[in-house]
Amino acid sequence: MRGEEVDRAVRRVGARRPDVSMAVQAVAGGLTAGEGAEVIHQAALQQYLWWYLPRDYPDEEWAGLVEAAAALLDELGLPQLAKVASSE
Repeated sequence: MRGEEVDRAVRRVGARRPDVSMAVQAVAGGLTAGEGAEVIHQAALQQYLWWYLPRDYPDEEWAGLVEAAAALLDELGLPQLAKVASSE
């Protein structure tokens, strides 16, 4: 999967979930930096969601970004990583 596939997944999630559209775009950029989904692995996901995001965003925004990450990962066919994103 290349960056174009991630872009398509972002658009699909945004169309289905307008409430997380901007968050999905931000998360996709943070997780892939324009590359494909193949650069996403569990350790990087956990570091991004549970270390970087809480430091850079207030709690109320962080929760929405985590929800957006789970939706994006699910759309990309990465259900195990989506479960990690939505886990406590």
